[in-house]
Amino acid sequence: MDSATKPARAWMAIGTVARLEALRILTQYDSSDMHHDEDTSSRCHWSVFILARIFSPQFPDFQEAMETVPGYPLSAPLPPPLPSGGDENYPPDLFNPEEMAKDLGINAYYIKMLSVWGKLSFYLHEIRRGKVEAPWSPDSTYTKLNVEVYECEAQLTQQHLFRNAAFSKRSLAELAEQQQYWNPWIAMQFIAHASPALLNHPFIHLVVMRANHGIPQSRHFLQQIVDQALFHSGWVFRFVQACEDLPFAINDPMIGHLVAATATIPWIFQFASDSKVSKKATEDLAKCETFLGRMSTMWPHISQKV
Repeated sequence: MDSATKPARAWMAIGTVARLEALRILTQYDSSDMHHDEDTSSRCHWSVFILARIFSPQFPDFQEAMETVPGYPLSAPLPPPLPSGGDENYPPDLFNPEEMAKDLGINAYYIKMLSVWGKLSFYLHEIRRGKVEAPWSPDSTYTKLNVEVYECEAQLTQQHLFRNAAFSKRSLAELAEQQQYWNPWIAMQFIAHASPALLNHPFIHLVVMRANHGIPQSRHFLQQIVDQALFHSGWVFRFVQACEDLPFAINDPMIGHLVAATATIPWIFQFASDSKVSKKATEDLAKCETFLGRMSTMWPHISQKV
């Protein structure tokens, strides 16, 4: 909680830990007596990476000084398919050896998505400081971040996709028993849609970028960002509703932050002239308020976002 309410203290602590971790890795690989438990070492390293990405994305990546970065930590096994089958379940061909061999594990995909989120947070921080650009330029940060989002999606093997994992058809007992898989899976799903939603936030492109008269406006591009913002923010609240329907309690404050940030998109569209868009936006805002209100009982700082 101190990290959430006192960011300066969090940045100082995480900065110290990141430097100690960088020193540990450098010393470990310089020594002939390497750590016997590579997975524990990997988990330590990537835990520090996650904290740095969440709390201090505007600071340089502590991995940049490292010649060698540990591999991703081991992941929990893929949950078994449901016996009833159905559309939202693993198709039989996903269990072929070639597809399974490409699977990096859910922890790796979660970390990859979170890395993109950290870069997006830094991008938004720079825009807030007045650094704007033509986003459709091939060299723009917007374009580069979009490419990273696409690459993460392309690398994600099919068995982890929402339509195949059958999350909403699982029992609460099964989800609790396999939480080492489902917790990073759920976080990854939220990040995978919150990131492109905020990257295409209408306020950024229709107001902030337009305020800089030196940047021309492309109407086709503006229509595209509106479509992307509506699509991906809609998926964020679809996941919120799926968790509410089970009901599956989410206590990760990072997800609360993602939902609150994404909610600024339907807040804008609740005033849309299109009644269908306006109605959907109003419903999503209500879902957000209920979701964050429940989470704030565990994390009081979330009530500020409500």
